[in-house]
Amino acid sequence: FRSGDQGRTWHWLERGLFPGVSAFALDLAPQQVGQALWQWGDAMSMSMRHATVELMAEMGGEQPEAFSVPLYYSPDAGETVEQLALPEELFVDEAYVRSRLPAGAQLASAGYDDIRLYTVPLANDRAVAWVSQRFPYSYPDEPYIRGVVALSSALPVQRQDGRWQVQALRRYEGVFIERLAQAEGRRLAILGESSLMGEAQLVELTASGLDWRTLSALPRPFADLPARNGVASLQVGKRAIVLGMRASHQVPRWLQ
Repeated sequence: FRSGDQGRTWHWLERGLFPGVSAFALDLAPQQVGQALWQWGDAMSMSMRHATVELMAEMGGEQPEAFSVPLYYSPDAGETVEQLALPEELFVDEAYVRSRLPAGAQLASAGYDDIRLYTVPLANDRAVAWVSQRFPYSYPDEPYIRGVVALSSALPVQRQDGRWQVQALRRYEGVFIERLAQAEGRRLAILGESSLMGEAQLVELTASGLDWRTLSALPRPFADLPARNGVASLQVGKRAIVLGMRASHQVPRWLQ
C-alpha cells in the first residue's frame, strides 16, 4: 500500500512495489527524491562468488556470469521500474585486490570480504552510485586478520533522452563507507578506519556527491585504551546528527 498524504489515506499497489523485482522485496530500503526511487539489488560476497567459480571449474560445471549487482530506478514511487546498465569495472575482483596486498600477505578465507552499496540522488536526472569494498588479509601460518584493503568506487549517472547514461568512474583507494545517511538536503557518511585514511571519520558529501569535507573523528568511548569500536547507526535531521556507537575493551588479565 502507498500513501501520498502522510498516512491519512492509502491505495493498493496491485502490481507491487518495484514490480518484477521480487528477489529483494524484504530488503527494500530505497533512496528517494520526490517521486523517484533508487534501489540496489542483492550483493553477493565477492570472495564467496570466486570460491563458487573455483568449485564450478573443478567440477566442470557452467561458470557464473561476471560479478555485478543490479541498480534499479523508479520514476513513479515504485509503480514501474527500470534497471541501469552498470559497467563491470564498478566492482573490483580479487586479482585487483591481490596487486595491493602488502608483501607476503594473502586474502582471508572466503566470505570475510564486505561490500556496501549506496545511491546519492542529486536531482531528478542525476545521481551517484557508490560501491565500497574491503578485503581482509592475513599472513601464512597466522590465524588472525592483520589488515584490510579498502576501496570505494563512484559512478555518476545522468538521464538523457529518457535513458540513464553512465559517466566517468572514480576510484578512492583506502576509503570504505561504513554508513551513509541523507535527509534535509544533507548527505553524511562514516568513513571506516583504514591504513590510508587513519581513524574513522564523520564526513559530509559535497553537492557533486563525489567529494566530501571532514566534520570530525568519531568518538572513542574508551579513549586511549585498546578497544574495538564500531558504528551501529547514523541518522541525520535538520538540526541534529545522531550517531550510534558500539565499543568493547578487554581488561588485561593481570588487572582482574
